[in-house]
Amino acid sequence: MYSEDIFVEGTDQLLPPWQRKFERYLNQWFEGQYQLKLLEETKAKLNELSAAGQDELPGWDEYMMYELKNTLDIKVRVNPNKPKPFQAVEARIQIKGVKDFTRLNLRVTYSVQGSDGYTQEDNVSIDAAGFAFFTIPGGAKGVKDVIKVQIVDTTVEFENTYNF
Repeated sequence: MYSEDIFVEGTDQLLPPWQRKFERYLNQWFEGQYQLKLLEETKAKLNELSAAGQDELPGWDEYMMYELKNTLDIKVRVNPNKPKPFQAVEARIQIKGVKDFTRLNLRVTYSVQGSDGYTQEDNVSIDAAGFAFFTIPGGAKGVKDVIKVQIVDTTVEFENTYNF
């Protein structure tokens, strides 16, 4: 379909198949840039309103909040990261993406699955700084724990694994 020569012979005009491909690419790129700009403006407005102490975000619908929440980043860190057998582990969930999380009213679900059959699940609130914490009891030597977290009502998730 495409030849090695992408230009009309003797001109700087693209051949029609290449021109269509180029136009599709440009449209996608500009749409992506528009969406990135809109999300950055939305985050800035959220930070501005939060700093002003406003409880409501005028004109924001559920879809806009859903899109904003899906741009957040989530991590889980454990302390200690190499626990000794039967040593309890403190898990710290951290979300990044906005300065003040109070207006987002974020909740996170987490689950812990141990290779020894141990399970733990809960749904916790994220504080104003973007953190939540929970404790996992220690396991026997060689036990592997897998922690999975997800921001409620989003596709944002993270997984962490450690061994005793």
